[in-house]
Amino acid sequence: SLNNFVADVSDYMTVNQKLYHIDYYNNRDLKAVRPDLNDLIQEKIHGIVVSDFLSTHEVGLILQGFRNLNDQELVHIQKDFDSYPISFAQFEQMLNAGKMSEANYLAMSSDFISGFLQRFGVDVFEKLNRVFGSFQNAPALHHAPVAGQPSVPFTFRELFAGEGCLKAHCENLFFHEFPGLLQRITQFGIAQHQLSFFIVLQKAGSGGELTLFDILWNEEQKRLGDDHIRLQNSTELAFDDAEKLHRQSLHLNAGSLLVFSGGKIWHRVEKVRSAPSRITLGGFLSFSENFKNLYAWS
Repeated sequence: SLNNFVADVSDYMTVNQKLYHIDYYNNRDLKAVRPDLNDLIQEKIHGIVVSDFLSTHEVGLILQGFRNLNDQELVHIQKDFDSYPISFAQFEQMLNAGKMSEANYLAMSSDFISGFLQRFGVDVFEKLNRVFGSFQNAPALHHAPVAGQPSVPFTFRELFAGEGCLKAHCENLFFHEFPGLLQRITQFGIAQHQLSFFIVLQKAGSGGELTLFDILWNEEQKRLGDDHIRLQNSTELAFDDAEKLHRQSLHLNAGSLLVFSGGKIWHRVEKVRSAPSRITLGGFLSFSENFKNLYAWS
């Protein structure tokens, strides 16, 4: 039977247990049902989970490759948060600071893409391509181009127990915080309808769940530090205030793929409370103006 339902939320989350509609599939059901990607664009649904996107063996291969990275290759974002390789936003910051050239970034991207299968044992980009090929009205998947060359389509993120988390945000916010990033995205795609995706490689011992807040992006909103937001009507809300700010929590197992409307939905990854760490591989999806191409970037 089809495992296709609105996601459950944690018992401790208050009210509105069906804030967002997340459809769950396994690979077999995905091919049989062929969900319509337009439903995500038109916000009839808000996310899709493929519960067995990677097999246990494939997860193990990728994790082994990730564990073999040396410390110099990792990007230490903040306390208890590592990533690999350099992301689009980090590249933009380093470019502006004169610490990295476009040629350096493109060489790094080329090495990452061409060596991924040998280094990590699984052609994840091709598997993503096949999954999107199972959708109705899904455009072809491509690497986002930088100066006509393919860029990194996804990055590893490891959040360690203690302070490891991702602060509340939505992808549209980044376009305001990093104008250069928006300029690059609009060279190949449109800023609207940004989708986020990630594959769980290792589930945290406890914590590390994805929280979706009952707030959709508006250009008049302002994030006040890491913990508060001012809405367009000047109301200020604390992201930790579950009484006033409704939320939905997703707990995904290793091997799962989630694609969701991360451009508009404010979300965060909760602190990892106990080992093991939370390891994911993910990025973003942008549509071309005619919606005939879909570009993966990170």
